[in-house]
Amino acid sequence: MKVIILVLSVTTIFAVIALLFDNPGHYESGTVHFSLSETMHLIFLVTLLGWMPAPLELSVWHSIWSESKNESDGKMTSMKEAIFDFRVGFFGTACLAICFLTLGALVMYGSGEIFESDGVKFAEQLLGMYQQALGDWAYPIVALAALTTMFSTTLTLLDAFPRSIGVSLELLFPQRIKHQKNGMAYLIWLLITIIGTLLILFFFVPSMGEMVKIATVVAFVAAPVLAILNTLAMFDKTISQQYRPGKLMLRWCLLGLTVLIGCSASYLILL
Repeated sequence: MKVIILVLSVTTIFAVIALLFDNPGHYESGTVHFSLSETMHLIFLVTLLGWMPAPLELSVWHSIWSESKNESDGKMTSMKEAIFDFRVGFFGTACLAICFLTLGALVMYGSGEIFESDGVKFAEQLLGMYQQALGDWAYPIVALAALTTMFSTTLTLLDAFPRSIGVSLELLFPQRIKHQKNGMAYLIWLLITIIGTLLILFFFVPSMGEMVKIATVVAFVAAPVLAILNTLAMFDKTISQQYRPGKLMLRWCLLGLTVLIGCSASYLILL
């Protein structure tokens, strides 16, 4: 996974730098002004924010991965190591999100292209646009960046969902389901996740784009709930006082909660 993310980061940043020095510039020709009164504009904004730079449930996945690492290593990760690991992932993800947004603005926005709803056709169309903008030499670089983007996302989610479901059931039914280190429960939920995803993709949504839209909108609307749970967890009695957020961080958390709740409520009302 680290190798994949390294390849993703290097190729993405390289593509952005190349485009900044040599881009088609067609994005200036057709400016579209955002309006909250436009339903399509609002849905696009929510779709962008739902998973950009990452869904808020990533905080839960990170916790589960940390616990799993502690079990496999046979020791507790120090706070210094945990914070470093978190910050690398957090700021690295934010940086790549800005890169992806920049790539879209420089190549796709204002191009006049009608984008395909089919995932394979869209990928082919997207790579062709980069090839036209940068030249043939850029094709393998952008193709590798696109491949590692989708592969790393798929790999992450296919690992995170089974783990999250397993831990959730342990917490909901502690008397019936005991914590187990063997991988049988994990494999069962992994299989259910894969089958469920394929069924939804092939029978319940018309295109890959619609599936992404549904996932990101649900993540956006559910974000305040997860944020509230995250904040409450930090003040649980099992958390030492020295590791709890200070007054300044608490105010920042409350401000973030207010914004998240306001955005989700506004979206539901306006829609």
